[in-house]
Amino acid sequence: MLRWAYFSHIEQSWILIALGSLWMPGRRNGEFIWTFMISLTICCAGFAVAPALAMGGATGYVPVLKSLRAGEPMMFDWGHLEGLVAFPSFHAALGTIYIYAARHRLWALIPFVILDAMMIAATPPMGGHYLTDTIAGIGVALISIGLTRRLQPASPSASDSRLALPPAAVVSTEITRSTANRAR
Repeated sequence: MLRWAYFSHIEQSWILIALGSLWMPGRRNGEFIWTFMISLTICCAGFAVAPALAMGGATGYVPVLKSLRAGEPMMFDWGHLEGLVAFPSFHAALGTIYIYAARHRLWALIPFVILDAMMIAATPPMGGHYLTDTIAGIGVALISIGLTRRLQPASPSASDSRLALPPAAVVSTEITRSTANRAR
């Protein structure tokens, strides 16, 4: 179950984008995508500064990372690429973001809480992360949520009202056009 939950992040993204399109097109998906991208940027910056060695020892990419740190020459094998364990954990950040994105409907929130609690719990054993990576990933998600909420307008109409014509202006414009066409 933990393995399935850990690798369900792509399917969860698609489901949340579809639900966001139904709930409040643009606004919900915009909030989800911005939170996702801010978290990804922070996690990538964290990995660039302090790449992590996995808990599992000398499996996967760890020997490659150790040889890079030692300054040894490197050869990329595009047929055999593996994921990297990073501090902070992007999987833990995603689990938190998915729960936050599903918060608007109880029928969606309950399964996402269960699935993403399992994904976060699976981060150390399945992803090779340390507990500190997981906690930092949750912190990254909370920071990203706060930044996204701060940067978004308070209501969907607050930013759009300056650009949109009031309904009466649209109707009067249409009447003017049809009157002008009849006069020709």
